[in-house]
Amino acid sequence: DTAGVLARDDGGKAIVDVWGTIAGDYDKGKPLVMKSPSPEESFADRVRFAFAAAGIDVGTVDVVHDAAPIGATTSIAVHESKPLAEVLQTSLATSNAFDHEMFALAATSFAHHGAPVSLGDAANALNAFLSSRNARGSMVNASGIGNENLLRSRDIVALLDDARRHDSALHALVDALATPGETGTLKTRLLDTAAEGTFRGKTGTGNKAAALSGIVGEVTFSVLITDVAGREAVRAALDAIAIAMSTIAKQSEETTK
Repeated sequence: DTAGVLARDDGGKAIVDVWGTIAGDYDKGKPLVMKSPSPEESFADRVRFAFAAAGIDVGTVDVVHDAAPIGATTSIAVHESKPLAEVLQTSLATSNAFDHEMFALAATSFAHHGAPVSLGDAANALNAFLSSRNARGSMVNASGIGNENLLRSRDIVALLDDARRHDSALHALVDALATPGETGTLKTRLLDTAAEGTFRGKTGTGNKAAALSGIVGEVTFSVLITDVAGREAVRAALDAIAIAMSTIAKQSEETTK
């Protein structure tokens, strides 16, 4: 119940409390990914559990930050993630904001030659990137969560257009967008419409805000809405726009054949 600290029971096991309401007939299904408030403690837990499974009691495991001894060259274990383009296939389509914040931290640290950086540093780096592309707005964090993050829809369209047509370094963004009936936040939306099988997009739902941006055929669009009164009604309107754009794109393709 305290940020950054794992709550534990009398046996030392971590406690996770989940609460809220859900409709009895809810059947869309969405995997719940829990993020630890204390990654270091969670890592220590996993180490202890792994040894315990092998019949070795190691007692309490503490993770200590310190410099490696001079001349140290051997690692106990090395883990390399998948390439960012592959990781985005899951994180972007499912709107995993936590992962995106971590990507921004890693990229910012790399730009600073591995030096420690803060979330504020990552947000500043993101704003510098947007400014380099003449985008107007301000991002207070790299996750995009929060109504304080402001960006124009035309700048999102320009970024998506660059990603699909000009900048090969950004093309992974297009490949990782959600698709109706198949992946991510659009898996249960836009089904049996002109958008299914043709539209790729990124959703956004926040406190009194909603968004949908994407690509279909030669059409790229972005709709950002604030001061949302009814979330479901706004989502239906955004879906209607995606269907209309998909219909236009299909008709345009048929005309040019």
